[in-house]
Amino acid sequence: MRPDRAAWLCLVLGHAVLTFYFVDARFTANPLSRALPIVSLFEEGTLRIDRHQSLTPDKAKIGDHYYSDKPPLATSSRGWTPSLAARPR
Repeated sequence: MRPDRAAWLCLVLGHAVLTFYFVDARFTANPLSRALPIVSLFEEGTLRIDRHQSLTPDKAKIGDHYYSDKPPLATSSRGWTPSLAARPR
C-alpha cells in the first residue's frame, strides 16, 4: 500500500474510532442538540430543527427558524451516517 493511502486510511479509521468512542449516551440537551440537525437533515433536507426544537434548550433562533447552537464540525462529521444506513442495497 502506498504511504499516502496508508496515511488516509489511518486518519479515517482513527476518526471513526474516536467518533464512536466519545459518545454521550445520557439523554441530555448536549447530545440531543448535536443529533437534531442530523435528524432534520435526513428527514427534511435542512439543518433547521423547527419540528424538534421543543426537545432541547440548546438552540438558537434566527429569524423564524431554530438551529442547533453547537459547532458544526461534530454534526457534519456524523451527518453522512443515516444516509448510508438508508441507502438501498
